[in-house]
Amino acid sequence: MSDRTIPVGLAGFGMSGQVFHAPFISADPRFTLKKVYERTTDKAKQLDITVFLLKLIQP
Repeated sequence: MSDRTIPVGLAGFGMSGQVFHAPFISADPRFTLKKVYERTTDKAKQLDITVFLLKLIQP
């Protein structure tokens, strides 16, 4: 198996992106969340995405 990861971007950071897509992408070592694109808001820029995702996946 390769040590390389698949870079992934999210188109949108609404409820689904925040509580489903981003945490699952971040939890899987085969993927790296590289970019979040938002058309009308900048919620992803306003928070430290790494800290946010770690809080979501902590038991």
